[in-house]
Amino acid sequence: IINQYSVNPGGFIEAAANDGSVEGSLFITLEGDTFTSAGSTLTEGLNYTISGVPAGLTPVMTEAADGASVTLTFTGNATSSNVADNVDDLIFDFKNSAFTNSDAAIVVNAVTASSDITIEFEYKLHPMPERQLISTAREQQV
Repeated sequence: IINQYSVNPGGFIEAAANDGSVEGSLFITLEGDTFTSAGSTLTEGLNYTISGVPAGLTPVMTEAADGASVTLTFTGNATSSNVADNVDDLIFDFKNSAFTNSDAAIVVNAVTASSDITIEFEYKLHPMPERQLISTAREQQV
């Protein structure tokens, strides 16, 4: 059996509050092994790293009770959340300590793996006071 993990397609999108926090979750399953902290969380830096995460967001990988999967979410608020800050591809790098029986190097796509998982921020719409004032002035003239 070749140990591997798979990720459901998708991504994360900025919350309706438009404050740099993101909504969504990502389900990662593991075949041929289990994650080491069944029923708990993997520790960023010790068990995995994710490249491309905007400053201010913290990844949280919560494991299923059986250790066969984790769910990725993000906490915090991106320090900059404009369209230019969108992320097109999070890069996952699992460490040996993430797996019960395997070295990360033998788990397919566990080391420096491109995911095509995105983080998208809302476009910031700025009110146009001049138009609001003109509209108000016209209404008063009628």
